[in-house]
Amino acid sequence: TLIHCFAGCDTVEILREVGLEMKDLYVNIKTDDVQILRETEYLYHTENGELSYKKIRKDYSDGKKTFSFQTPDGKYGLNGKPHELYNLPAILSSDMIFFVEGEKCADIINQSGYTATTLDSGANSRWNSRYTNYLQNKNIIIVPDNDIPGFKYAKKILDNLPSTRVKILPDISEKEDI
Repeated sequence: TLIHCFAGCDTVEILREVGLEMKDLYVNIKTDDVQILRETEYLYHTENGELSYKKIRKDYSDGKKTFSFQTPDGKYGLNGKPHELYNLPAILSSDMIFFVEGEKCADIINQSGYTATTLDSGANSRWNSRYTNYLQNKNIIIVPDNDIPGFKYAKKILDNLPSTRVKILPDISEKEDI
């Protein structure tokens, strides 16, 4: 469904007035027996610590997952905002950083008292030259997922940060991670 106000009203405000949300504009392609098991928000901040955007992960009962971005004003997508490194304020004040694939893995390391980061679109992320500036003179260890996309992700980081080291975890099965 498309909503457009020729007077310039915000779509979210229009929907709120009639008791709807943005999700109500889209056809639900999931069957009734597929449920959202978990919804997780990952916060991405600017180098000044301001919230830039959220990445929302939804895990479904059929094993699938979806990801979307949302800006602080509630709009979906990045709406012109630049991509950021996850956990950026902590990265800037840390000397040692673990680079992993995915916020879930980064959070496990961060909760253990270390500093970790990831790119916001996993193995398909593009590298931004700002990231190189943020990470110069840091001791960086890449811990890739144990699969082809994970190794390509590690190579992308190595290509941009040649002094980085890669740590392949022993005794993990294919597609497993930290």
